[in-house]
Amino acid sequence: MGTVGAEPFSAKLHYTGTDDLKHPNLIKVTITMHHIDGMLPVISTRPLTNFDLTLSPDGTRVGNHRCSNLLDFSEVTTGHGFITASIQSPESIGESAPYQFSSSLRGNSTLRFYKNLNLEACLWEFRSYYHMSELLTDCGGTIGTNGQVCIAFVRNIFLNPMKELCVCLVDFYLCADFCPVYAQFVYRRLNEEAAQTEWHQISFLPFVSFSAGLCMCLPIPDACL
Repeated sequence: MGTVGAEPFSAKLHYTGTDDLKHPNLIKVTITMHHIDGMLPVISTRPLTNFDLTLSPDGTRVGNHRCSNLLDFSEVTTGHGFITASIQSPESIGESAPYQFSSSLRGNSTLRFYKNLNLEACLWEFRSYYHMSELLTDCGGTIGTNGQVCIAFVRNIFLNPMKELCVCLVDFYLCADFCPVYAQFVYRRLNEEAAQTEWHQISFLPFVSFSAGLCMCLPIPDACL
């Protein structure tokens, strides 16, 4: 999908290949969500529950959601994360809103998060890059049919300089449960009986789409070379 359209969010995976000099041979994950005033977009490859704990500094947030925009750049344990060290995207340079990226009004962690908001399009776009092994071990991805049919036509098999066995596919369909993306809008609402505010959420069904032309590279033991 090129745009969100009528869908509440879109999740796309694309193999970068060797032409991407900055992120070669990685899986690019792009999540796009509509911007709604007063609501915080939360994405993860793991189910999202208990936001009193999930949005707190508690260590379970980092341990359970390694591939999520819940992690600041210093908490990311994979090679890349949805939140980077930058506090302003190149596309937003010259932004008409004079205080949007003011560090005197907002903390740097807030600026790093809101860097992913396109005010003109009213869209959030979170991007990250993962090695296939990270999608499987850190992001909770699985390779299994789960009753569904997986079809792939092999284009090429080779051993790369990092001693990884690479299998390149074309015209493929991966199982829907390979690495689902969970997306929610969370917001605070007053509980009049308790006389305090509580977290509430709007949840969407897990979804992900895949671009054709994927190479999967996995390490192999020296003894097998």
